[in-house]
Amino acid sequence: MTIANDVPNKRVIDNVTGQYMTWKTENREIGTMYFVLHGSDGAGLLGAIVRNIAINETGKGGAATLVRFVLEKTWIPSGVEVRPAYFYGDHDLIDKLRQYLEVWKYFGGVKTPDPRFEFIDGRSIEEGSK
Repeated sequence: MTIANDVPNKRVIDNVTGQYMTWKTENREIGTMYFVLHGSDGAGLLGAIVRNIAINETGKGGAATLVRFVLEKTWIPSGVEVRPAYFYGDHDLIDKLRQYLEVWKYFGGVKTPDPRFEFIDGRSIEEGSK
């Protein structure tokens, strides 16, 4: 896989295309994160709010056995003075975001046990119209 964690620069990078993903915590209480996919020139390609849910399915407590990422909102960044363009439905950048998140779950190191990865598109047109 060409996508890898770049720990010193706190990003996940595609070593072939130069595209990369950055993030910050959006709401710690509900586990949402703000992710941005960037082109090799640093321009924003996709912004997303994603809920990160760690689940232990054993019933015994302990480390997560499943890491679920729920995509809640996406937009095409359009500059500081212009409102972003929100969008719904399939898009190549959503597939790319999923690939980056699958690598990002290891940003702090490999987990034991290695949790399964699940990506759910939780966006809906009804939520976008609010």
